Amino acid sequence: MATALYSKGYVHSLHDYSLFYKKSPSSIIFVVVHVDDVIITGTSSTEITELKTFLHDQFKIKDLGRLHYFLSLEVLYKEDGVIISQRKFALDLLKEFDCLHYTNLASPLDPNVKLKAKEGVDPREPHLQAALHLLRYLKGDPTLGIFMSNNPDCTIKGYCDSDWAACPDCRRSVSGYLVLQGTSPISWKSTKKETISLSSAEAEYRSLRKVVGELTWLCRLFEELTVPFSTPTFLSRSFWSFTMGAQA
Repeated sequence: MATALYSKGYVHSLHDYSLFYKKSPSSIIFVVVHVDDVIITGTSSTEITELKTFLHDQFKIKDLGRLHYFLSLEVLYKEDGVIISQRKFALDLLKEFDCLHYTNLASPLDPNVKLKAKEGVDPREPHLQAALHLLRYLKGDPTLGIFMSNNPDCTIKGYCDSDWAACPDCRRSVSGYLVLQGTSPISWKSTKKETISLSSAEAEYRSLRKVVGELTWLCRLFEELTVPFSTPTFLSRSFWSFTMGAQA
């Protein structure tokens, strides 16, 4: 696939291995390739049609039309944006674990429960209960997902925090971050640190380092995608208190 795209003048992205693009004074076309799944978008419908014809001649592709399903992600279009969910995957899990007859739950997890590596007779039991709790939450609305607004606001905001010595087994810190484009979440991660932090300040600085690296990568990627930046990137040390409305 890469060789075929190169022959048509497409360039491999320096910041995302799955992304190819072709820029000209009048248009720009992006191609995302993951194994045998391809997404094509851009500003010229004529060039997109020509590219699909070329790829069909080369690989006998099947044109699925407007994007609705990709890598287990479903796309629901609305007037003010799209909702990306895993509805089919969630329903399949509910059927597989026979949870369709269970009562719905209002929260994804019990905030007062901390899972441990060694707890009870069977260490898998509390984790299984937590997974079943999450499935019962999804049963209430399997279409719950991420809302991506079509608002032209491209302001990048990063929020990060760290819970010092949060792991009850090894006392390692747990840190995480959330990055928004406008009001839409585009990147997030929560991890347990590999080493034990000697203080909460050290844990916080490690968390900041992670989100700064992510913001740097995103800024470079957006620049490659010709996304304009009108204001500096915003970074806050805490996002746990950050509240964002849900849409479905």
